[in-house]
Amino acid sequence: MPRIGDDSLIVRGEQRRDGTWLFTLRYVVHFEPAEVGMRFDDSVQIAADCAATPVAFIACGRSVLRKKRVVVADRAVPARSAPDDVYATVCVRRRGASDAVTQSARLRRISAQSVGTRPRGPGTVSSDGRLSGGARSGPS
Repeated sequence: MPRIGDDSLIVRGEQRRDGTWLFTLRYVVHFEPAEVGMRFDDSVQIAADCAATPVAFIACGRSVLRKKRVVVADRAVPARSAPDDVYATVCVRRRGASDAVTQSARLRRISAQSVGTRPRGPGTVSSDGRLSGGARSGPS
């Protein structure tokens, strides 16, 4: 039976210019050695009434990092004054099986930044085409 790593579910969200919300979920699924190579489905649910369609994947190793991006209409997200009310639930099950593993987590951060004002992280390309941060190879 697969399991979702303890405290590995991270949920982040930001409101987009068109009024919808983009939620990014990241989590690690751990598998038993006999499960490696088997097909699994995982799905996510944001708040009470926003569920995404299950996505099939193959357990390609003992630990698999999964990342989901879900767009949700503004009316489905609680008021911006109460971001702690937004939560996500992940469900993982073996393809064709009835038993499932679920884990929930609250939203860690809501950001209303526009695309042009986001801070750049290591290895991202800046507007002049050079890498900002991170390791570089070769002469500088």
